[in-house]
Amino acid sequence: MTATIPAIVERRAIRKYLPQPVPEDLIREILAEARWAPSATNTQTTYAYVLSGETLSKFKADLREYAMEEVPESSDLGPRVPLPELFQARQDELFRTRMQFIQAEEAKLGIKPPDQPVSLPVAMADIFGAPVVVVLAIPRDIGLPYGCFDAGMYAQSLALVAHARGLGTCITGSNVRYPNL
Repeated sequence: MTATIPAIVERRAIRKYLPQPVPEDLIREILAEARWAPSATNTQTTYAYVLSGETLSKFKADLREYAMEEVPESSDLGPRVPLPELFQARQDELFRTRMQFIQAEEAKLGIKPPDQPVSLPVAMADIFGAPVVVVLAIPRDIGLPYGCFDAGMYAQSLALVAHARGLGTCITGSNVRYPNL
């Protein structure tokens, strides 16, 4: 068996990161390897923007502000359609257990829950404390089906390469709701 199958099976979405910076040369190596991801007719239409330090802090602050002010999501990705019941139930269970975990961890640290619970978009604006975020983007003139498929392939490749190098990742779509950030 090759290393591919264990990498796919062992990789997990990480939702709590250490506050350690990731060396820039390691990020460059990961991006160089992930760029070999397949794409429609080998067009390689996915752009990767690496955010860290002050740039990432500003991005998180802006995400939080937009979420708190309930700024409508961009319509670039088309209308949001309701999830079928089965998938909505899975998502609800994930969010419920995630919030229970967060509350338990905060209780261990002596953090009291706020009087008014924050909404999920506000809570997610911190991006789980990640010290580095790679924002993937596609050009507006690329068709969404191909562009989104290509970006998904790149995201998976990026996550697997990072995993192989000992870094955790969490592929999220919620942090690209506002392309102007």
